[in-house]
Amino acid sequence: MGNFIRRCLGYDVDQTEATNKKHKNKKDVKPSCQQCEQLELEFNERMTEMKRLNQEKLQEARSALNQKEEELKSFKDSLTGMETFYKKKLQETSSALKQKDEELKSVKDRMTEMETFYKEKLQEARSALKQKEEELKSFKDRYCTLGLGQYACIVIFRYCDSTGISF
Repeated sequence: MGNFIRRCLGYDVDQTEATNKKHKNKKDVKPSCQQCEQLELEFNERMTEMKRLNQEKLQEARSALNQKEEELKSFKDSLTGMETFYKKKLQETSSALKQKDEELKSVKDRMTEMETFYKEKLQEARSALKQKEEELKSFKDRYCTLGLGQYACIVIFRYCDSTGISF
């Protein structure tokens, strides 16, 4: 593992080994190993620190993601609730509108029936009035032209009115 770390740190491993072979003296080799161990220790510390920072960032990202997921779930629940509410209101409104349409149709039908009925009654009354007018004219023509005079006609008409006789 020492050679791997040395290569990562940019050392020429082959040259280091060649140098180590040249120096058979332990004094020369020992400081070089201590330096490598120191570098390896520093490297491990940096790696540990980077790992810790990455873990913190990952935890922050997970927390933010969880929060956004909760917000999204809450929003979806709210939308579902609103959709349910408005569907119910729409159904109620549609039912009420249908009922009012039926009531309006019923009123229109009754109005049409009443209009037809009163038109018939009006026509009957007009016919009866026309007939009475013709009878009255005929009566006037017969009695007023017979020489009874105008005074006699007035007396006859008043008598008919007071007794309820209609022409």
